[in-house]
Amino acid sequence: MGRSGRRRAILRNILARFPARLLLAITLFSSIGLTLVGCSRWSVNVEDLLLGHRDFPNREVTESNPLSTITPQGVSAVQVDFTGADFTLNQSIVMFQTQASALSVLAGIKQDQLAQEILPTDTSNFEDASAILKETRGGQDFYTLFFVEGLALVKLTLSAQDAAATLPVYAEMARSKVSRQ
Repeated sequence: MGRSGRRRAILRNILARFPARLLLAITLFSSIGLTLVGCSRWSVNVEDLLLGHRDFPNREVTESNPLSTITPQGVSAVQVDFTGADFTLNQSIVMFQTQASALSVLAGIKQDQLAQEILPTDTSNFEDASAILKETRGGQDFYTLFFVEGLALVKLTLSAQDAAATLPVYAEMARSKVSRQ
């Protein structure tokens, strides 16, 4: 086989492998793209999961004390307070690496609540939730509900007239927003 014969054989060999290489390249880049899309789904900005002014369309609400941090365990935690003419609402979210971790912390909270004054509430819309905890501080009643939605452990504390009945409404608003994670 002469020089041109060897070139043709090499070229034939290269071309014969071209579709396999192209297929491999397409597969590789597709899997990288899917991995990035999958990762970006969970890299939500936790602050975006908090309630905001738009969640209170018929009320004048002041947002204060926003806090965003990374806990010593390496998880994101955010908090904000809302004050209206007739209520004060505090919302906190801790975004865990796994739902099992969030549920484990909630189980501990529920265990602690057994020794405190709690009010039953319908939690059927939630993946898991505590009862409503009633506390009195400085003569003012505060009602707190914890729930898990996906990777998030959410805490809502409300002080208002008829807070025990209103807290589940705010909790559903928060659950709906956090479920977008």
